[in-house]
Amino acid sequence: MTTSPGSDANKDFLLTCLIVPILTGLCSGLAVLFFQQGILESSGAIKPEDRATVTECKRQLDSKGYVELESLCSPLKNRFFKEADTQTYNAIGKIIRGENWDSKKGYRGKDIANNKEAMCPKLREIDLLWKNASGGKLGFNVQRKIWNKNKSYPAFTKSIGWKNPLDDNWTTPSYDLAKIKDGHLPALWNQTHKDPIVGDASGETDYKIFFDFIESCEFEKLEEGK
Repeated sequence: MTTSPGSDANKDFLLTCLIVPILTGLCSGLAVLFFQQGILESSGAIKPEDRATVTECKRQLDSKGYVELESLCSPLKNRFFKEADTQTYNAIGKIIRGENWDSKKGYRGKDIANNKEAMCPKLREIDLLWKNASGGKLGFNVQRKIWNKNKSYPAFTKSIGWKNPLDDNWTTPSYDLAKIKDGHLPALWNQTHKDPIVGDASGETDYKIFFDFIESCEFEKLEEGK
């Protein structure tokens, strides 16, 4: 018995309808599995077991009036440090600029230092979130102590892993807590490829202003919740 061209076409159509969705689903599943960490970081997704702690983090920040910092709760509680690094930069921008914050325009060390009343307690809160998420390995105060030991911006960038000590080249940002050096994050003006303030001269100026300001805030003496 022979089959008509129309019958073959119908079979091909049915096979296509069955196989294509299966292959598409399989590819999508593999892609999600492969890129899962990146997807989670970029979305700030909450792990089920951490949902309660993220909610509590946001509630505490809201009760203090630190609404600009709420976007840090999910990435830091889940240790999505890439997302947390970006959100830290934006949170400080919102404290400085408010509704006029534009990440493309950015801010400088002097902008932070000129706003002490608002900045000190909120920077302390950001530092505390980073400290708790990293087991004391990351945060502004860790960076300040390393800065004070090195006394120069080039030495500082090598000590925290922003520069390769062998060839003096800028390194690729790392977000693996087990591998990165103490103080590697957060990065306000460096380790961000789109950041215009990358370089020894500008970094020296801005970070000196910033760490002098952190020193004046006396993080160790600020009471949590104040």
